[in-house]
Amino acid sequence: MKNKSFHFQNSLGFTLIELLIVIAIIGVLSSVVVLAINPVQMMRKSRDATRLSDMTTISKALLLYLQSNESFPGTTATYGERERSETCGVACGGWDTSAVDCDSDGYAFIEPLITQGFLGQTPKDPLNTITTSCGGYHYRYYRYPNNSGQYGCNVNRGPFYILAVRLMETTGNPYPDSPGFSCNIDFNAGPLSSVCLGGGTYGTNCINFQRSFEWITGMYTK
Repeated sequence: MKNKSFHFQNSLGFTLIELLIVIAIIGVLSSVVVLAINPVQMMRKSRDATRLSDMTTISKALLLYLQSNESFPGTTATYGERERSETCGVACGGWDTSAVDCDSDGYAFIEPLITQGFLGQTPKDPLNTITTSCGGYHYRYYRYPNNSGQYGCNVNRGPFYILAVRLMETTGNPYPDSPGFSCNIDFNAGPLSSVCLGGGTYGTNCINFQRSFEWITGMYTK
């Protein structure tokens, strides 16, 4: 009779100890999976990937615009997106940002790319936030006339544009694949250098735009 009872209990499957061991293993594996597939981090990486894709799209449209117009869009005031405290309530120094439609015409960012048919709509940052001091997650654009070689930039190459992602979410500044843009900078001091080649004053004789943005690119007209 005892042998029969013992055989019956084993035919049901695991013993209590075996079940506890299996539960413990499942718990450990679940923790590993959650760490390996962190949904919050995955969302951040996805948004950063979107930002990089948007920069490629906008850069290509700017190049097409240059080929058609022999210049880049701007100044920002000419198309109603000179974003300053007195005009739009955000202190962005006249830069065009993806988060503010300064003239409320439905074209928040680099309007000429849309009105001239190079883009159906200019991409915006996935979060697209902004503060009154121009912080937050957004894209920025500015065209510098460079008619006097400001910041030590090469005046012979004409005006240049700056296109930037203010903040990425998965790395600090600079983002590893950021092309960067600078004038007359000594990079022996690192990618965020503020040292001018041959001496001089930063912000007058040289500039490193990477210091202000986590991803940035730019291009001269010539």
